[in-house]
Order: sequence, then C-alpha cells, then structure tokens
Amino acid sequence: DALHWSSTSRSALAAGRHLALNGHRLALATFAFGKDYAAMIPAYASRLRRLRLDNAVLSCGDDVTHRACLKHWWPRRELCVRGTLSNSALKYAVPVFLQHAGLEVFAFNFDAVPFKDPRSYLMSYCRRYEIAFHMGTAYYFLRPTAAAKKMTRALLHYLHEHGAYVLEMWVFTTFASLDLM
Repeated sequence: DALHWSSTSRSALAAGRHLALNGHRLALATFAFGKDYAAMIPAYASRLRRLRLDNAVLSCGDDVTHRACLKHWWPRRELCVRGTLSNSALKYAVPVFLQHAGLEVFAFNFDAVPFKDPRSYLMSYCRRYEIAFHMGTAYYFLRPTAAAKKMTRALLHYLHEHGAYVLEMWVFTTFASLDLM
C-alpha cells in the first residue's frame, strides 16, 4: 500500500515542480478513470487549450485514462499523474501533494467542464482562506500554508489508515471541524 502512495506522490510532486518552474502558483487539479472518461480527454484538453488553462493536472486512475492523457493533454504530458491509489483516495491525495509542492490548488471533478478561465476569481476570492470548499460539491481550494498543510496531512493519514472510501461530501467538513490548527 505504501508503494502506491509513494508512486502517486512522486508523480504529483513532479507535476507540481513542472508548474512551479514555469511560473505557476496555482494548479487546477482534476481526476478521471475508466474508458468513458478516457474517451472525453481529447475534447477536454481542447477546451483547456481554447481557454489557455496551462496549469491543469489530470490524475489518472487507470492505465487507459493515463494513456489518453499522455496522448492528448494540453499543454504538456508532464501534467498527467498516473495514480495507483483507489479513485477515492486519488481525488484527495494528488491535490494535497501539489499543495505540498508549494502550489495553491483548485480541485474539481472532471465532469465540471470550465466555461471560462477561473484563475482570476480564485486568486481574488479563495486566497482569503487557507482552505475553501463548498459542501456537497466536488470543488475545493487549498493554499500551501502551515495550517492548511496540517489539516490535509491529517486527511491523508486518515485515508491511509482507514481505507480510501470516505463519502466525499463529508471529508472536508469532518477535517475542517477538527481542532487541528
């Protein structure tokens, strides 16, 4: 199990370093798995290209998705992370690894297709908070602050120790309400 965590973390940290070296402070992070989502990757990457969203990282939950990402992702295949964790853990782990690479992270579900560039809004609104999330949806924002990192480390520890299946709408409510700060 630790091997799965370490290979995922290495891949995500490499994507984070790539973004940081190219002047990005914010990573957009999403995840996909399965042949149905893999089939959508070319159109999704084309959408990112039209919006000039060159800081989107795709966590791939299986080989078919990863191959599609490597072939089509924009702007670079280095932003394709092949996660070997369960899909539930992958959804939360990769954004946390990006956060620990020093980036602010906006995480969202793959089926939440952007219609416009969200970066200016995120940088003006969400940056007022260390962690911002919307209950019942799959959007959250993490800053690389000490308090936010402490909370997300506790989240990953919980996922690692108790299994990856956690109802997503309760994850941040549970951890944000704990006195970890």
